Amino acid sequence: MKTQPRVLLLSATSGAGHVRAAQALEKAFLARGDCEVEHIDALQHVSRLFQRAYDKAYISMVRRAPELMGVLYERTDQPWLHQRRRLALDRLNTGPMIRLLKSVQPDLCVATHFLPAEIIAWLIAKRKLRARNAIVVTDYDVHAMWLAAPWTATTWPSMRRRNISRASACHGKNCASLAFP
Repeated sequence: MKTQPRVLLLSATSGAGHVRAAQALEKAFLARGDCEVEHIDALQHVSRLFQRAYDKAYISMVRRAPELMGVLYERTDQPWLHQRRRLALDRLNTGPMIRLLKSVQPDLCVATHFLPAEIIAWLIAKRKLRARNAIVVTDYDVHAMWLAAPWTATTWPSMRRRNISRASACHGKNCASLAFP
């Protein structure tokens, strides 16, 4: 008897949109009835220090210093510029997520947040994960942190010129990019 493909949805509780998108996908996959589906909060699979700092810093900045958040957003929105440094920091803090992904070995990973998308892409590139990587961009714009190759499919928030150029610049063979209005 053939086993059903395993789909692992990874969201983050750093905003309702990431979780809601994953919940909608979970419902759709379950309705198909032809795969096993699991939805996890990626922030539950990082170091406690990283989890506290990430949650508190992001929420505090959005609520108390949105201008500072805007400046930080713009300064870090440079594709591939600081990727190695950021990936090293993320790998250091996502050990539990990395171990989970390696042990589960899903057939398809669907990330609705850039942190798990980046870790999944790194594991696939290092041949430590055999899954396909689907990225669902849940932000209004495609920030540089969302650009985590390799991916199998990705959705973009709009067909704005900037997003089109970013999609075409970083997806390779056997990839699809979809836009939603």
